[in-house]
Amino acid sequence: SAPVEFEISVPETGNYYIGMSYKSIDNIMSDFRIGLKIDNAYPFDKAEKLDFPRMWCDEKGKPLFDDMGNEFAAQQVQYKGYFYNEAIDPTAQNGDKYVIYLTAGEHKITINPTIIMG
Repeated sequence: SAPVEFEISVPETGNYYIGMSYKSIDNIMSDFRIGLKIDNAYPFDKAEKLDFPRMWCDEKGKPLFDDMGNEFAAQQVQYKGYFYNEAIDPTAQNGDKYVIYLTAGEHKITINPTIIMG
């Protein structure tokens, strides 16, 4: 996919989480991966490969039962609506969110989507 570029206006200098709203438009099982540049540069080493999970939900329909009357968990299917997630450092033990320092004012954001195989 081609990179997407846009401008943001940061109201106040400080640390900000990296997050986005997105939705699945394919049937690939792996997470979404993007590269994130701010003002034409990666703000930190791992910003070249930020992963965002796909979201799943129960398949709509009647509950499933076996011959003994036990109900089974519903089949999981990809959620097709929009949802919001923040980028989490997978190497952090407590699931820390990535934080970037931004100065007040205008900044150019470039998102480069990539495909994760496997």
